[in-house]
Amino acid sequence: MMKLKLLILLSLFCTAYPAVQEKCDIKQFLLEKLEEQTKTKKTSRAKKAKEQPKIFNFNYSDTPLVDVINELAAASKLNILLPQGALAITSKLTYHIKDKISLIDAWEKLQYILSLAGYTIKPKHDLLAVIKNDATVKREAVPIYINESLLDIPDTDQVIRAVFFLANIRLKVAEMSLRNILTDMLSKDSADIKLDTETNALILTDKANNIKAVMKIILELDQSGTRDAIEVISLYYTSAQLVQALFDQLKPEGQQPASPFGPPPPPQKQAATQNPLTLTIS
Repeated sequence: MMKLKLLILLSLFCTAYPAVQEKCDIKQFLLEKLEEQTKTKKTSRAKKAKEQPKIFNFNYSDTPLVDVINELAAASKLNILLPQGALAITSKLTYHIKDKISLIDAWEKLQYILSLAGYTIKPKHDLLAVIKNDATVKREAVPIYINESLLDIPDTDQVIRAVFFLANIRLKVAEMSLRNILTDMLSKDSADIKLDTETNALILTDKANNIKAVMKIILELDQSGTRDAIEVISLYYTSAQLVQALFDQLKPEGQQPASPFGPPPPPQKQAATQNPLTLTIS
């Protein structure tokens, strides 16, 4: 009886939320196909997903997204239908995962990546189809970087889309402060800034060197988490570089006193932004 109630609740939950429904549909489709291929006994969906072997190497550097899709489809022995012509996928992907993952996990990651490029995967009869979210909107194809080191992001004015998952800063707490920093340092008219509180991720579209500069500050702040207060101060009669130099001279030398709440926090940080009249302090 309890199992029946859980199944009913899961069905209602998937139906109530379209985004969740898509994930439920894809996962069920993949599990059924993999079960057919391996001729395994029928078990619960959660157990089947957990038992999937970790065989897929998700490591790509500036690889056409179409190649990633085809490689994963081949590894899963699935047929896939890709959009053609003006709706074709032209983005490239840079994303490195250290360890091998299961095919189910790989497809879930690919779903997320395709959503960044403006596409959705849906089961269609006996195959999977990649569909443009809005066929009337022509989204510019840009390289996609997922949680990459700043060293791997080009120091050029090429427009890219980059995703960074924060480890310590909670977007639900620091959203406004981070948005102020991003708005100040990224291109005023062309940058696209999304703060995903569900995954605690920053999704940024702008020139690569702009993203690289602002993320140097944010990732440094992320090392100490929300114990720091972030504030952007506009300067009117001096430059941020001069104020930063003064801060560097005033910082005490040696170790900080011990804290009863664990390791001592790092020294106060400040960073001059590309705007010479703006200083970011935490």
